[in-house]
Amino acid sequence: MKTKLLALSLFTSLSTLSIAAQAVPLQNLDTLKQGIVKYHQSGQYDYDIARVIDQAQSYLSERVAENKASAHPKKLAIVLDIDETSLSNYNDLKKVRIWWHKFAARPS
Repeated sequence: MKTKLLALSLFTSLSTLSIAAQAVPLQNLDTLKQGIVKYHQSGQYDYDIARVIDQAQSYLSERVAENKASAHPKKLAIVLDIDETSLSNYNDLKKVRIWWHKFAARPS
């Protein structure tokens, strides 16, 4: 599980660099909130995360293998910023009804 989180974090961080450089037109906040809830509840979020984890694990496995095969292997490390990059807090936010309480199903 730790490897999956590390792989996801690395890949997400690298992907975010290219996305951040692109200009995005302003959108209605309520529309964005509804879109986030719909995206998460549809299962597409979980599918996308699983796909990125697989890609990141492959990338990391290749780098680790290259390092092990090197004449002078290095000590490898990954630094994580603990937020949506490596942990999902969607369910916790939903429980306390942060910002999307009128769009998401209320917890029981």
